[in-house]
Amino acid sequence: MTGSGNFFASEDGGNSSPVVILGAGLTGLSAAYHLRGPSPPPFLLVEKESQVGGHARSHREQGHTFDVTGHWLHLRDDRCKALLAALFPQSPDDPESAWVEVERKTKIHSHGVELEYPFQANLHGLPLEVVQECLLTLVEAREAAARGERWATSPADFEEYARARFGAGIARHFFVPYNRKLWGMHPNALAPAWVRRFVPEPDPGQIIAGAIGLKQTGLGYNARFSYPRAGGIDAL
Repeated sequence: MTGSGNFFASEDGGNSSPVVILGAGLTGLSAAYHLRGPSPPPFLLVEKESQVGGHARSHREQGHTFDVTGHWLHLRDDRCKALLAALFPQSPDDPESAWVEVERKTKIHSHGVELEYPFQANLHGLPLEVVQECLLTLVEAREAAARGERWATSPADFEEYARARFGAGIARHFFVPYNRKLWGMHPNALAPAWVRRFVPEPDPGQIIAGAIGLKQTGLGYNARFSYPRAGGIDAL
């Protein structure tokens, strides 16, 4: 195999390769990387762009770096952590490290105020009638679940999930408009199965605490993440 940085391709791939990898994004590069071994099969890695990396590419313009899309590393799988440590052996705390550990700083602009993330756990600062609506409908959703109502126990779409988990108020003031903008479709057309990992689910106590001004921070899957110390995400 021949390599350039973290990119590997089979020397004897060509048209007879039993393995063809379509796309040199992170998934394709990882597949090629892990095909290494004592007797690796020949493979052909096909990429239409002039630069590998897929959506983890970066562009330079007038001294500035622009990532194609938002990527940062919040790894939970020990195998992924071990691979990153092997490719970039320095600790993120090492000033010479290629990576830096970053604490997420996210704000939500709603009703003319900036709230801490996530919205559902930091209602304080919103108009009082909005806070009241959010808390009352949270209670109503939990009561509906206790009665076994279908929408509250087995939501059929993402909008129902938001209403069931957080109440109609939080769904109306945040989840529906935000996700309609993010996905380009109404949340009632989105499946709810994917949300467990990506949507912070504070318990009622945390939601009430956030509503009275006790900030709820560090929630969510990416409260801390790693990012290249210099340059863009294409360091991967």
